Amino acid sequence: RIFAAGVYCPFCYPHILGINQAYAQFRQAGAELFMLTSLGRREAQAVVEDLQLTLPLLADETGQSFKTYFTGQALGAPLPGQFVLDVQGRLRYAHLFSFLDHNAAPETLLAVLETL
Repeated sequence: RIFAAGVYCPFCYPHILGINQAYAQFRQAGAELFMLTSLGRREAQAVVEDLQLTLPLLADETGQSFKTYFTGQALGAPLPGQFVLDVQGRLRYAHLFSFLDHNAAPETLLAVLETL
């Protein structure tokens, strides 16, 4: 969850940094990786600069993608989720945020890729 540049969910902030750090590993595994935010384009660009993101950050101001994958919301912002789709576009893994199990670790997601 990204509320604005410099204002990040305390659970998601380290996850975003970890995913960004592992981006090259995802690419080496043959996967494309991107993050979605409900921020506008300008705010999203500020986040890219603030966090020095190398992975793509897409802006979905309407929240349609979050609704499509039923991520839920809290405090007016969509909750995060991690999804792995195969080359045919089939959902192979889904992790939805909870306070008990925040986000799927990069290692978990990379392990899922190895099974495809």
